[in-house]
Amino acid sequence: MKGLPLKRSMKTSLFMMALICSAGFILFGAVQAQAMDMHHGKHQGMHNFKWWQCPEMSKDLGLTSGEKQSLDDLFVKNRDTLVDLKSSLMKDRFKLHDMLEKDAVDEASVLAQNKVVSEDMLRISDEHIKYKLGIKKILGPDRFHKLIAKFHEMRGKHHSHQGKKFSHEPKEQ
Repeated sequence: MKGLPLKRSMKTSLFMMALICSAGFILFGAVQAQAMDMHHGKHQGMHNFKWWQCPEMSKDLGLTSGEKQSLDDLFVKNRDTLVDLKSSLMKDRFKLHDMLEKDAVDEASVLAQNKVVSEDMLRISDEHIKYKLGIKKILGPDRFHKLIAKFHEMRGKHHSHQGKKFSHEPKEQ
């Protein structure tokens, strides 16, 4: 009789360890996805918001109402595609995780599933590039390069403000 509570306690501990490992794996996947987004241009802001609706940006690039509508259409199409691709990536990562959790692991199947996950990530990367190419088609090369320069400028200002926040150097007068 005394062994029964200990057995339940051990099962609970194993369940909690499995739960913690699962949470760690999911967190690791989320961090990888964020790093991938940063690597593929999201840090430049093109995918984050409808930048062409900002009056200053629109004016600086000389956007017509037709171009803005084309950018809207491209944005919606890209967003919808990315939602589907990222959903597929998450499902495939969960499947890989489940395969790795089993006591008996089929190495060939795990490697094949890992390849599926890698292909999902490549499709997401390709979609980011297609989006940028679509923007470039709408704007033309000159305005596209001007847009990229503006995002780099905005990014530089953002980083310089962050640096000043923690700076201990005296201000010049």
